[in-house]
Amino acid sequence: MIHLTLPNDNRHPLPFYLAMEEVAARHFHEECFFTWVVPPTVIFGRNQVMQNEVNLPYCREHGIQLVRRKSGGGCVYADEGNLMLSYITPTKQGVESTFNRYLQWVANALGQIGVQAEATGRNDILVDGRKLSGNAFYMTDNKKHSIVHGTLLHHSDLERMVNAITPSTAKLEAKGVESVRQRVINLSEKSSISLPALRKHIEDSLCDRQFCLTEAMIAEVEETMQPYLNPAWIMGKHAHAAETRVEGVGTLAVHAEWKDNRLQNLSFTGDYFCIGDIEQEIVQPLLGKTLDEVAQLDFHPERAIMGLVKERFYKLLNK
Repeated sequence: MIHLTLPNDNRHPLPFYLAMEEVAARHFHEECFFTWVVPPTVIFGRNQVMQNEVNLPYCREHGIQLVRRKSGGGCVYADEGNLMLSYITPTKQGVESTFNRYLQWVANALGQIGVQAEATGRNDILVDGRKLSGNAFYMTDNKKHSIVHGTLLHHSDLERMVNAITPSTAKLEAKGVESVRQRVINLSEKSSISLPALRKHIEDSLCDRQFCLTEAMIAEVEETMQPYLNPAWIMGKHAHAAETRVEGVGTLAVHAEWKDNRLQNLSFTGDYFCIGDIEQEIVQPLLGKTLDEVAQLDFHPERAIMGLVKERFYKLLNK
């Protein structure tokens, strides 16, 4: 795997690194990986309602940046005590198998330094049943690459994390905990390895060669990151429908508009993982249909949203 680097150690805002993933997907036909560190930032999923996930007054007061990413999944907090990981790969296997393989690579690398880590659930790496790493993925628009990115807590400020993000009660109850603080763990609680040493170990474990981005590629990254800075993209959808926790899917709200008992519009918000074309696999087959016709229709929502089988989707639509 190729380890991507930058020509200097200058710190960049988080959208720079999200854009760097996209540029890597355009230029490389092999697996790529890089790590990065950012100042305090809250990063939320493409389909999440920002106001439901983020403590906006607290973030503004403490200068915590807000970024919406293109991948699905939930809201995370990152700071200088957290190592961010990016993995870019040509789409040769299914998204789920690619994602799970990557999580196991990271868990194995942690095992090499004596930390017993377990890749589990939809997107977590756990230590002693507590989250050390949360991850998300998406496919590029041309469907030729998968991008996986995530956190790896080393000595992150967990109190600031608790105050910055506001996960739903349903999500916390599903995890069997009462607060974010009870659910997460810093690697520093289990190992004396420094963050720079951890960073080098992860890079060396996953990669066998290196490539430094050219000035032209960096200019392309800076251009690519501009849409991430657009306030309309950051704010996203403003719907406040109640979310439901769906086993194997995550939190999900279905927004359906009906006219004369026929479906006119359909959209989704939540921390689910999109693994296919929602418009093609779910929305278009259902538009114009009655609820009874939807029940009889042969369609496969799990091809677009991980874990969302037809029976589960129908129950949400029928609420």
